[in-house]
Amino acid sequence: MVYTLPPPNTILYKYYNYASALRFLREGLVRFSPLASFNDPFELNAYPGSNITQEALGNAVKTAIIDVIDKRESLQVANRISQYVMAYQQGMYQHYSPAEFAELLGEQVAAMQPVSAPPQAARTLHAEYARRIGAFCLTEKFDNLLMWAHYADQYKGMVIGFDPHKLGGEFACFAPVNYRDAFPSIEDVNEAADSYLGRPHAVPDSLDAFMLENVFVKGHDWRDEKEWRAVRFHECEPRADHETYDISKQLIQVPNEAVVSIHLGCRVTDDQRSMVCDLAYLFNSATEVYKSRVSHTRFELEFIPAIARWPSLPYDDHWEIINT
Repeated sequence: MVYTLPPPNTILYKYYNYASALRFLREGLVRFSPLASFNDPFELNAYPGSNITQEALGNAVKTAIIDVIDKRESLQVANRISQYVMAYQQGMYQHYSPAEFAELLGEQVAAMQPVSAPPQAARTLHAEYARRIGAFCLTEKFDNLLMWAHYADQYKGMVIGFDPHKLGGEFACFAPVNYRDAFPSIEDVNEAADSYLGRPHAVPDSLDAFMLENVFVKGHDWRDEKEWRAVRFHECEPRADHETYDISKQLIQVPNEAVVSIHLGCRVTDDQRSMVCDLAYLFNSATEVYKSRVSHTRFELEFIPAIARWPSLPYDDHWEIINT
């Protein structure tokens, strides 16, 4: 997994309801929410699969076993076939030649029924990681109408813009989400055979790294959100009921200079707007604040600086600065 930041001068956005946004502006803390608390049941449940037939896998396993025996590799996956190979390397089953032994085990793999669902142990492990891994989610878009409705309290909240290059070291594991229709899949038969046997070069450096890579995969239906994520492991596992989490260890301080803009929803009141402007100035005086209204001509929001006056006529796109 390669972690990356967007190009310089890119702003990424977070949708907030009004109360949560005020709390952030007062405290400067963002939450790396456990994946188990997210509304998408597929979070960390995209188990890698394959379209390779059992017969093809069996043939590839035969070749791989001969290579493993020849190189005297140690294997890192404890399945039945790998255990037989390791036993052979320790001096057992020597009445078979390496080719005969590989042929026998390859035929067993080819005769196995394809796995139609992940085993219970895998599901339990993924659920545990979904409680331990937290994510801070941002988006490239501040004007997505669905996101305003779902994440910003039906346009009564706001969108805060962050400069990702100023967020700091706590946000090091940072990357865009990869959207796809199918779960991640291994299609190279030799790669699948090496992974099945647990050959060292085919096993992730760590289980943590493998799980983190899957955090950045979501279903294609979410693609319009254009999401980026920063992720981190929580020091201790939260309780199973995410509604009763003690979130103190999930909160991270954001540098004041990382906040560069605030876009207010069209249902934010004048008094609320004044409050946000005051807090934004105290948090970072360079933060640009915008107010919005429903367009008279298109399905979109119109934004102008919070200190500007809306045009008096519906189709007049002129506005002027006031109170400066």
